[in-house]
Amino acid sequence: MSKLICILYVFIILAIVLILFTNCLPEHFVFLFAGIGFLGSCIEDIREWRKKPKIHFSSFDKFMKIGHFILCPLDFLAFFVQHYK
Repeated sequence: MSKLICILYVFIILAIVLILFTNCLPEHFVFLFAGIGFLGSCIEDIREWRKKPKIHFSSFDKFMKIGHFILCPLDFLAFFVQHYK
């Protein structure tokens, strides 16, 4: 995992904890930061696949990778629906 992705995950976890335990931002921003986290996971999955295109994934790994690509736009959609409600 690259250092940039690791720093992104740490920032996202801190932002979500800050939102949940303080009232500095509205609670629907959790969806925004979760979407950014899933986007980072998608980027990491694509980079891994491009380095080794013939790598064999277990069924759980396939499920997790597909889940990242599905949950990323859904989190952003949930944020925008709640933000502009």
